[in-house]
Amino acid sequence: MKRQPCHSPAEGIPASWSRRGAAGLMVVVVIGIILVGLAGGMTSLAVHQTRDRARYELYKDEFAAAEEGLNKAFGHVQFLVKMGAPDYLEKILGTTPPVVAGYSFPMFRVTPTFSGIEAETEGQWAGMTLNRRRYRVDVTALKTTDLARGIEHSGVALRQTLEVTYIPLYNYAIFYDPIMEIAPGPAMDVIGRVHANGDMYVQSNSGLTFRKQVTA
Repeated sequence: MKRQPCHSPAEGIPASWSRRGAAGLMVVVVIGIILVGLAGGMTSLAVHQTRDRARYELYKDEFAAAEEGLNKAFGHVQFLVKMGAPDYLEKILGTTPPVVAGYSFPMFRVTPTFSGIEAETEGQWAGMTLNRRRYRVDVTALKTTDLARGIEHSGVALRQTLEVTYIPLYNYAIFYDPIMEIAPGPAMDVIGRVHANGDMYVQSNSGLTFRKQVTA
């Protein structure tokens, strides 16, 4: 009996088919690499955007806390001036940071920057000599809760200048507190400024002339 020769499966396949298979495999590999790169890029972008959002939320919270510190200093100054405390400068400088749950204040300082007489050259008080005191308030707020963990940050620092202006009464010819009533019988000529801290009621029989600013 005559034996038939054995052939491998690859024998008899045209060469063009082998080349097409190799090319197809290469295309699949390239597409796979591109898809993996896109997936990695999208993941990295998502992580980056998430961290940016967390940083932004952290910044907003710390900014609001720092504003709370500025408002505390402003309210303290306003209260002490309104109460007429003679030693309010020392009390302002001794102001303690606000207490806000979840935040610390590494910086909370009130610094006097000016105290003296200034001559006003424009605006409502033009031509007057004013006694002014200015203070610089520096506040840094740092969030200490879980949101801030894992994010490198130094907090939000804000600065604001507060000004207290005293207007000496000698700047006025007439000054009333709170309500002013003027009803002169003969003619009246007022040379200087006139001001009332409340309402003003004015009438005249023979004439009333104000030569400068009248404010109420």
